[in-house]
Amino acid sequence: MEAKSATYTILFDGEHYDYVENIDGSKIISKERNKRGFKIYIEVSGDPEEHKEGMQAVKDFFVKSYM
Repeated sequence: MEAKSATYTILFDGEHYDYVENIDGSKIISKERNKRGFKIYIEVSGDPEEHKEGMQAVKDFFVKSYM
């Protein structure tokens, strides 16, 4: 039996984004066009601590973009 990636839709910053958890542990957050017109594609890979740092970087990006 072949392992498959898990695909979800998540709510982030008031918008729905595609969220994929790959079998290698990497994660992808993407959206064809967000409300500002940008294509978003963020891939986070590495060990769990690196995942945590990557997700914090994404949160920081969105918070700082509102300032």
